[in-house]
Amino acid sequence: MFSWSEAGIKIKDSATTIKEAYLKLSISSPDIILLDLFIGDEDPLINLNMIQSIRKGIPIIIYSAELSTWWKKRMFSAGINAYLCKCQDEAIIVSTILQVSKGDIVLPPDVHALLNSNIRQAHSESITEQELELGRSLADGLTIKEIAANYSKSPSSIEKACRILRKKTGAHTQAELVRIMIWRKLIPANVRLEFLFAPQLCLYLLFA
Repeated sequence: MFSWSEAGIKIKDSATTIKEAYLKLSISSPDIILLDLFIGDEDPLINLNMIQSIRKGIPIIIYSAELSTWWKKRMFSAGINAYLCKCQDEAIIVSTILQVSKGDIVLPPDVHALLNSNIRQAHSESITEQELELGRSLADGLTIKEIAANYSKSPSSIEKACRILRKKTGAHTQAELVRIMIWRKLIPANVRLEFLFAPQLCLYLLFA
């Protein structure tokens, strides 16, 4: 579509099926994955989960002609970092990729408005320092059992604390909770240092 190199972005590889992507990602580790929403006949969430299982922690940007807020919300809840429409121009595509490379979560306007609505409807009680620490632990990828062990608590008490925190933020899932807390700058985004210092970003393309 345009010259990636001028933006400091390198296309590392591409795939046209999830199976092909799985095989290539088993031996390759890009900085960012650009993933089409619909590949083959599988549910997009199944495809996303498969990619996440082979390369945990690599930011994923959905690139699709699908504009529904319903799909966007589902994919953000499942852990993506940005959602690009195929109708968007070069400047928006490049700026979104570069933002994600810095650890940002880039929300489309309709998802941003939906989160604002959730927050306005959320519990009015302020978030405690202990809950912020819980959010940071979740953002670091720790499981409920691991968090419980770190603080000498029972897993059930940590689960209860997570439910209370989700209610306060308006989140429905743990992944959505972390994203809301990062978006509200309550906790820092996890950033791999090589994203900040690499001269070029390696982008992996997955298109139907």
